[in-house]
Amino acid sequence: MSTGMPAGIWLTKFGVIVADYFGHECYHVGSSLRTKDWRDVDVRCILPDDEFDARFGKGAASETNPRLAAITLAFAALGKHMTGLPIDFQ
Repeated sequence: MSTGMPAGIWLTKFGVIVADYFGHECYHVGSSLRTKDWRDVDVRCILPDDEFDARFGKGAASETNPRLAAITLAFAALGKHMTGLPIDFQ
């Protein structure tokens, strides 16, 4: 990803904040790792099923679950604010 400095540094800092919140690593995935022709920066936090279910409910989807939607939108906005990049957080 050619986000350049300091956006790349801020992306790493954002990842640390997300990992601190969830207690699990988050991952930069998607086209921004492979090509210069990307539209957003995909950041994913993968939780064990039991933790996800305890936080958000079994089978929750961000489109229908207000708690998951709030966390998803809040972290996407924080990531965008910190990095200046169009962050897609899930």
